[in-house]
Amino acid sequence: MCEKKTNQSEQNAKAGKLPAVSRDCADGFLPIKGTITSLVMIASSLCNYTILSAAAKMSATAVILMNVVITVIGVVLALFVNLRYGKLLARTEK
Repeated sequence: MCEKKTNQSEQNAKAGKLPAVSRDCADGFLPIKGTITSLVMIASSLCNYTILSAAAKMSATAVILMNVVITVIGVVLALFVNLRYGKLLARTEK
C-alpha cells in the first residue's frame, strides 16, 4: 500500500548521519489521513449533538448513568486500539 521512497535522507540515515524523516507513509499513516480525520470529526460532532439532545430529555440520574456507560465504552475501545497497535508494531519490527 505504502512504498518507501529511496532518497538522500534515507541514504544518510543508513550511513548513520541523519534520521530518516521522509517516507511515503510516515508511522503507518495512510495518504488520506486528512480525509479520515475529517470524517472522524464530523462523526464526533453528530454524536455530541445527539447525546446532548438525549441528555436534555433525561433526568439527572439517567444522564450520569449514560455518562458512565459512554466512558466505559470509550475506555474499552481505547484499550482495544492500543493492544492492536502494539501487535501491529511488533509484527512490523520483525
